[in-house]
Amino acid sequence: MDDSRKGRRWRHPVPQELRKRATRACIACRKAKEKCEGGRPCSRCSRFGQQCIFEAAHSDRRFREEFDRTDERERIHWMELLLKHYVPNISLELQSLRERALEISKSSTTGQVKSGQSNEIMSIGLAEDTEFAISPQSNTTTQYAGELSYVSLSMRMQQVIHQSLRNTLPEVYEPTDLFGDQWSAHPLQSETGLISSSLECLPPRDVAEFLINSFFNYAQTNDFYVEQSQLCETLNLCYSYSAQMQLPHPDASSVCVLLMTLAIGTRFAHMGSPWCVRSDRKIQSVPDHKGGTQFSEDELGLKFYRFASKLLPLIIASASLRTVQACLLMGTYFIHIDASGLSFTYLGLALRMAVQNGMHRRYTGHDLDTETIEIRNRVFWTTYSLERRIGILHGKPTSLNVAEVDAAFPTNIPSLRPANDPSNFSNMITSICLTSNLANFATEIASLRKASTDHKKQCLDNLLSQRESFLAWWASLPNGGLCRDLGPSSGYFRTTIHLQLDCCLIRIFLGWYPLIERVTTSFFHNPEAVDIEDDLPGKSILEADCVKASFEVVNLCTLLDDKIGLARVSFTEFSACRAALLAILAQSISTRTAKLRNALSTGLRLFGVMSMGVGSAPSVVACIESLQKSLHHRMGHSPGKMSTEDLGYDLFKTWVNDWGTEAASIGARASNTSHYTSRATNHNQGDGVLSNVMDSLGFDGLSSADWFNSWSSLFAEVEQ
Repeated sequence: MDDSRKGRRWRHPVPQELRKRATRACIACRKAKEKCEGGRPCSRCSRFGQQCIFEAAHSDRRFREEFDRTDERERIHWMELLLKHYVPNISLELQSLRERALEISKSSTTGQVKSGQSNEIMSIGLAEDTEFAISPQSNTTTQYAGELSYVSLSMRMQQVIHQSLRNTLPEVYEPTDLFGDQWSAHPLQSETGLISSSLECLPPRDVAEFLINSFFNYAQTNDFYVEQSQLCETLNLCYSYSAQMQLPHPDASSVCVLLMTLAIGTRFAHMGSPWCVRSDRKIQSVPDHKGGTQFSEDELGLKFYRFASKLLPLIIASASLRTVQACLLMGTYFIHIDASGLSFTYLGLALRMAVQNGMHRRYTGHDLDTETIEIRNRVFWTTYSLERRIGILHGKPTSLNVAEVDAAFPTNIPSLRPANDPSNFSNMITSICLTSNLANFATEIASLRKASTDHKKQCLDNLLSQRESFLAWWASLPNGGLCRDLGPSSGYFRTTIHLQLDCCLIRIFLGWYPLIERVTTSFFHNPEAVDIEDDLPGKSILEADCVKASFEVVNLCTLLDDKIGLARVSFTEFSACRAALLAILAQSISTRTAKLRNALSTGLRLFGVMSMGVGSAPSVVACIESLQKSLHHRMGHSPGKMSTEDLGYDLFKTWVNDWGTEAASIGARASNTSHYTSRATNHNQGDGVLSNVMDSLGFDGLSSADWFNSWSSLFAEVEQ
């Protein structure tokens, strides 16, 4: 017996009260196969700092599940408070949290973010693989710091210092924001008197709603200026503030956006009336102080602009998304009054404000909601595309290098779709792509013009290759879809016509340089000039397609005029028709056919409708008309080519203009016929009609009064 006791291990005596087992062990002790001494928490769970959970009996399962859910909700609540404290401006939406967690996981595995620095990088909005920062100050205001800027370098120093503080002195560590409030000019934003006085010009509520509907129906076609829901909220706030001054006043940028929307709406107000501007209808207008044509609503639009312009210092100081929208709308309003001056300046200001907000860069943070990010992207691409388009067509330098732009393309989200109108999302994307192609072609054409003789062939081949890719992309758009539906009964009729006009404008732009080069070379007899068609045959392709696209523009504008009427302030319609008329005039210098004559006559009639009472547009019409008159007066003395079927009519018109007599002998007519035929077949005599046109414009041509009289007679024909 002593031998058996010798092999047993001796235990320390335990008091009886401590030898009691719990009725039910906790889950942690059961999994570890350790004795649970009871209590909540038990001694073992307390010692190891783990959660002590007892499994309920089967009969108490419903109570247990409810208890677990309550405990879960409370735990999530405290975790959210801790997260908001340590990670400011974080969105607690499930999708946002998931994306941020995946980024942390991806960064830790790829080594892009170093250990211990990920929280600091996220808190200041700066990713380590990028050298710029976008810090949201509010839902509509962000601050951007670009590469190698003071703030960008300071942020990287801040990361190192804060990481060192966290490791060595965690009790004194406190995150700071280098952007801060010192960037915002708050003292300049407190002029409530200007905002109150600007609200005094608001029309009655029903009139304002009509102008806003006109803006969204006819102005915001293939672009995006402002979201309709936000504009309606601003409208309600403005009218509520006008009725009860004790309410908080709207901010200056929102008021400016509202006023400029109303101003642009006055330009398109006629489109929704039975007296829509049509070339075959009478036009309700009044003569202005210069004797021209002025619409009564134009003065109302200028009134809205004057009040909005008083808020310009305030909205520039705020530097928010609304600032970009306000400047964009101002540039759009002046696009027909002074496209290359005021409009380009306001659009440039809008682009600068967009850059200040970092809208030209892809936003990868989590502090802004999805809708705000989408609005930022749409407004930026509209601003960038419109400013770039005007800069190219009016010979302005590039304001923002395309290499600096990596903003995300717009996406189709349901919250930004129109309530009752068809969505123009597909057309908006196509319009952005068209502007991008126009910019690429402008770069290639500039290279072609500056290239030496040895490199011109290569530059032209590159241009033709890009043109083929562009035409293939355009042909790939769905027929009958949103981008190509030209049915008059479709809700996309006007927007798709505008896309067609933009495409034709690009084709005209491609062939404009070789067309003018051929005309000037052939008519000024440059002995050192090479034969363009023999040396660079690709130019003839561009030239022929340029003329073909010009005819298509006239046909599309005629279709618009017949079905729904032309807008007298549409930049797309006006620019395309202007380019088409100039191309037709250039082609008419060397070749005159009935098709060219008819297209020129129809285009001038439609062009006059588009430019009624709008800023500098009438002077553009007068300039083109003077070119047409000079061409018509000198056509009998030009060495241009004439087709056989058109020769007789042109000779007859020349004879009538030169002699003005009704009776002429058959012999005189035969003499004149042989005289003009010899001139028409001789291609190497005289200075040409181009020099005659220039002489007529510069010296003995039409005076300013003649230009105005010819312009007035055009409108007199339209009104009859």
